[in-house]
Amino acid sequence: MPTLTFTDCDFGEKISWKLDGKSVWSHLNQANQYAVSDAKIGESKMATAAEHIGSTTETWESVKPKSKKEFIEAHEKRNPGKIDQAKKRIADRLKLMTKQLQTLSGMDIEKSTADHQPHDLVGQFVDDLVSKGYTGKRVEQEILAKEAGAEGYTPASAEMEKQNIDGIINGETYSVKPGKYSEKQIHELGTDVVITYNLSFDKKTCLVTVNYQIHRFTKR
Repeated sequence: MPTLTFTDCDFGEKISWKLDGKSVWSHLNQANQYAVSDAKIGESKMATAAEHIGSTTETWESVKPKSKKEFIEAHEKRNPGKIDQAKKRIADRLKLMTKQLQTLSGMDIEKSTADHQPHDLVGQFVDDLVSKGYTGKRVEQEILAKEAGAEGYTPASAEMEKQNIDGIINGETYSVKPGKYSEKQIHELGTDVVITYNLSFDKKTCLVTVNYQIHRFTKR
């Protein structure tokens, strides 16, 4: 199994989605999934979908950011107001859920104390989802660059990514995915080559270690 390493302290950033010891991430995620009530036919109702906040792929390719902070700032500049709109949509949906359920994670949401406001996490939640475009692209870029060697690779456009294509090397389409995929899922991606990976992060050195596996469906 091939391995590569690089240094990036942004990979160590972790956010706690707990209030009073109870996780509210699933509630934030559900609010995001159905936040765009006025979505047109064929559009995603997810507030953080690319069609609503802009393509993180296009931001990455246009800026080539060196940090997560630079990535988010560049994305906001390219898509003014869209991230804030996503946060408002999710917050509004969360408030609606609150009224319907009365209780979220076993807590009384009507309390006004700062420690009991899951709405305060909405901004962090959206920024975290957007910033995953940075960490995912960083790993993807490192893997494709290593596989392409001196000849280099062609980055995928936003439209190509909708077809699960993350890059092209020597005319072959590549898809790079985190975690474990079944053989069926890998085949269904439809690209010539699929690369699956897992990573580890060393807090002391900020060293990111990526182990990946290559699944090839075409003969060289």
